[in-house]
Amino acid sequence: MKEDLKDKSFDLRRFLMLSVRKIWMIMIGAAAGAVLFGGFAFIKQKVYAPDPVYRNDSLYLISFTEGKEVDTQASFNDYTWNDIIDSDIIAGTASKFMSDMSKEYLADATTVPTMSDIRLFHIYVEDPDAKKADLMQNALELALAILPEYVDGMENISAIERGKAEPVIPLTTITRWAVAGAVIGALVALLLAAYVYIMDDTVRIAEDIRTAGVRCLGVMFKNTESKAEEERLKKALNDVYKDVKEIRMIDPAGTAVTAEEAGKIKAMLPEDTEYNTGSSKAEDLLCVAAGSISISELKRYTEGKEANVILCGADHKLHRVYYFYSKKKETGPSEEISK
Repeated sequence: MKEDLKDKSFDLRRFLMLSVRKIWMIMIGAAAGAVLFGGFAFIKQKVYAPDPVYRNDSLYLISFTEGKEVDTQASFNDYTWNDIIDSDIIAGTASKFMSDMSKEYLADATTVPTMSDIRLFHIYVEDPDAKKADLMQNALELALAILPEYVDGMENISAIERGKAEPVIPLTTITRWAVAGAVIGALVALLLAAYVYIMDDTVRIAEDIRTAGVRCLGVMFKNTESKAEEERLKKALNDVYKDVKEIRMIDPAGTAVTAEEAGKIKAMLPEDTEYNTGSSKAEDLLCVAAGSISISELKRYTEGKEANVILCGADHKLHRVYYFYSKKKETGPSEEISK
């Protein structure tokens, strides 16, 4: 009897086995993604990069009134300092030392980063003009000198490190974009390979014959002599056709099976069995060349027929890889036929 038709599901082992041969697709996808994403980042950061910005970083020290340190220090952190810098007392006063510069412009150019010690704080002044950044920092230093007059418990603010405007080097993310693009490109190529795999159900290994619901008697490998498999195939042929007088050997794909393979199969048949006599009583023996027909086509071809199949021209390496960790027989007839 014909084997029950199995539901064709996604065979991960088979997919990985066949995808190894398409590793070039994944490599090309990764390379294309890296070039595309990395090129975009390069153009964005190098070609269309904004004008360079210069930063003057100066460090200031606060001296608190003895006995009032705790209460006064509790009122200051980087958030309050950013507000103080933007106020009329600091930004407003500093802008008076600068010609044609508004308080708002100076406030926007100034930042106080996170403080690790409340007595020490940095002031960043950023501007496209390095000289102007230095001048604004000098003006802020003069303005900060008068702040203790307005704050109870604060005695003095002095600059202990006067910086000089240096260009701000933006964080380069070209490499990160390229790596991300390579990963995305490889995934897209992998999905494409999976799509091709799902759409292409070409018969390649013995399990594909069984998936079509047809009995596979054995496999003949191309470019490799497997004496053990040939002996199994010969035994299967003699067990199945020992009482059959006539056999019709059919290649569903036309001329995909070579004459050498056909000759070997004929030599394995029982001695008193005739083949290709043209008799309507002859039983069909399908010789299917690997890669010549799809599983669905083979199923339609054998619908309603009693047929056995020999897979010819199969890739020995693919079979060895696929069945290496499997409990299934690599080749040979099903258990039903073996009995």
